[in-house]
Amino acid sequence: MIWIVILGIFASPIAVPLAVAAVAIIVSLLVSVLAAFLSLAASAVALIVAGLYCLICGVLVIFQSAASACLFAGAGLVCIAVGAALGLATTWLTKVTVRGIALLGAKLLKKRGA
Repeated sequence: MIWIVILGIFASPIAVPLAVAAVAIIVSLLVSVLAAFLSLAASAVALIVAGLYCLICGVLVIFQSAASACLFAGAGLVCIAVGAALGLATTWLTKVTVRGIALLGAKLLKKRGA
């Protein structure tokens, strides 16, 4: 029994920094996943806003050039559709990823043995 205590004392200068490094890596991975999802959501919102702007410009230009109005309105509708699809995909991917991380955490923290 005394040998286990002595080994624990000698191993602590190595084990504690390794544990801190492992926690730091896990936290940094979670932060990077969060940043990726936030950037996807921001891109979706930006596409929708740009699409609305193009659509409004298309309506305002209709009396100057019908072809330009159709171009702007079509580009605006495409941007809105792509932004909405990206937003829905981001929402779904976020839900799946959170469930996967929760399942992985539950599996890692589950009691061994019994």
